[in-house]
Amino acid sequence: SKRIKNNVKSAVSFINHFEDLVVDLAAENDYRFVVCGHIHQPLIKEVNRDGKKVTYLNSGDWVESLTALEYNKGLWNLYKHEDAMELHGEFELELEQDFSNEALFQNLVSEFKMLAR
Repeated sequence: SKRIKNNVKSAVSFINHFEDLVVDLAAENDYRFVVCGHIHQPLIKEVNRDGKKVTYLNSGDWVESLTALEYNKGLWNLYKHEDAMELHGEFELELEQDFSNEALFQNLVSEFKMLAR
């Protein structure tokens, strides 16, 4: 889906329009930050709208881009899982679990049962 979103002109246009719209709304309401995520590209950028500085932060997502926003010591950063793997070394997870739809559903039901106790 990431490849499709990046190559489909209307999707790229929608994302760019969304970013501009939320930054404009933030500036109009004197907000300094906009925090978004999920369907958009991971990004941190400062935008100046009519003399008002707005910081646009987008976490991306944990499925396609493996990114998240981090706030540490007063600063926002974009955490990229691939960068962390390079710093800390690759590791492999051996998945011997059944990931069929039925197995996933049964696992979900058992988790709900445990929460209900």
